[in-house]
Formats: sequence, C-alpha cells, structure tokens
Amino acid sequence: MEISLSCTMWLDHMHQIIWHKSLWRIITRLARLDNWKISFDWMRDEFINTMKGAYTSLVDSLDCVNGPQAEYYQALDFSNVLSCARRPTIIDLPLTKYNDSTFGLIPFCFRNGTILPRSMGPSKSISVFQMQVYKMPPDLNIFALSPPQNWRINGTLGPPVRVRKMRCCVSFSAYFNDSIIPCKTCACGCSNAKVARTCTTTSRAILLPQQALLVPFENRTEPNLVSLVPNPLPCCGDNCGVSINWHLATDYRGGWTAFNFADWFTTLLPFK
Repeated sequence: MEISLSCTMWLDHMHQIIWHKSLWRIITRLARLDNWKISFDWMRDEFINTMKGAYTSLVDSLDCVNGPQAEYYQALDFSNVLSCARRPTIIDLPLTKYNDSTFGLIPFCFRNGTILPRSMGPSKSISVFQMQVYKMPPDLNIFALSPPQNWRINGTLGPPVRVRKMRCCVSFSAYFNDSIIPCKTCACGCSNAKVARTCTTTSRAILLPQQALLVPFENRTEPNLVSLVPNPLPCCGDNCGVSINWHLATDYRGGWTAFNFADWFTTLLPFK
C-alpha cells in the first residue's frame, strides 16, 4: 500500500491536505482492497475541521472543547468541527455523495471503500480525500507541518480465486431467450459417489431459466424449481468451483455487448 500527502493550501493556523492511497503493485497486480479504513496519530494536537471525499468514523469535538484547542481558538465554533480525536479513523463514502457540495466533488473517491488493482485501470486503483486541518503551537509557521505517525490500514484484501485447469464454467444467455445455456454435465469432472442414477454422465446440458442458474445444482429440485427444470435431472452438475455467465444484451446486427456485474475481472492464460 502506497500513501502520499500533498499540502494544497497554507495559512498561519491551518493547512489543507490531499491524501492519496493506492494499491501498490508490490502487493499483487490482481488483488483488490474492500472496506478500507485508515487511521493515524496526530503528533501536535492538530484537529480535522472539514473533509471532502471521505469521513471520520466518529464525529466528535469534545476533546477540543476540553483541551488546549478551545483555549487557543476561542473564536472558532467547535460544534462544526469534524473530529478532534488524537487518532482518527477515516472511511470512504458511497457513490451517492459524489456531487454533494459539502463532502463531494473530489475525484477518485466515493467507492464504498473499494480500491481495484491497476490492471482494472489507473483511475480505479487510487482513492483520494481532502482534509482541512487546524494546527497548534508551536507549529504556527506557515510552512510548518508535522506529518501524522503510526499509520494503520484495515480492510479486506481479496486476492483472485485461482482456478485450476478445466475448473471454470462459462455459461451463456441472450436477450432474445429466457433460458441460459449452462455448462455441460460433468464439465469439471463427476462425483465418484455411488448413488442411484437415472441418467448418464454424458447427458446434454439443460436449458435453465436465469433464476435457476443461481441455485446450486443439488438444490435445483426445490419445489419452486420443479416446474422450471425437467425431471429427472442429470446425474450431477458441472462440478466447477467458479462459474461465469456471459449475457448478450444487444442486437448482434448493430454490434453486441456482454452484460455482467460491474468491476469484476478475470485473468486468462491461453494455451498455445
């Protein structure tokens, strides 16, 4: 994880800081970070007046009111101060706040705490927020800056799921048909369990409605699916650990597009 800060405005008593956080290639070029939280220690009794692009997990100015900050800044309304914690925790904001006049209008933020790998695009692999920080004596010189210490970043670092050779299932669907073409029976191997079989392992794949594709194979005999799939079912499913469905979303005559969830990614190693 790489963190950098830039001062964009200096005053005798206050400075404005831009923080940059990006997923560094030294970790992995394929990992993603979800639900990031960043914390640090102020070293000179500084406090956060306002923020853009992110927020503190706790909004509280009580430490300033009862501390030296209120004595020095007697004309400041501390009821509007965002955080006086010596060790604040910063969290990301949802996309709905992007155009907010108070907290928004900052690029590379408002992603609910998700930073994607560089392979998904440079703009998605960085998160930025801005803080307006009030200083305390003796750091009142316009160029004086005491950087925070003891950084800690929490979150869920999600490496990609490795799929062994022949262990991935890709199904297909299109806008002109309500059914999905699933992977063929035993595409990733068949179970060796000796159970009563009513079909062969080479039976053709069944056309499934979209809602049935999300149900595990062993549960597709549930009452709500009986009328949707044929009976009896094939002996087993595809037995693949990872499944991907490609959906043809537009008319192929004008050029086709594939629809899926946003910001998903996969790495393929083609055979020569």
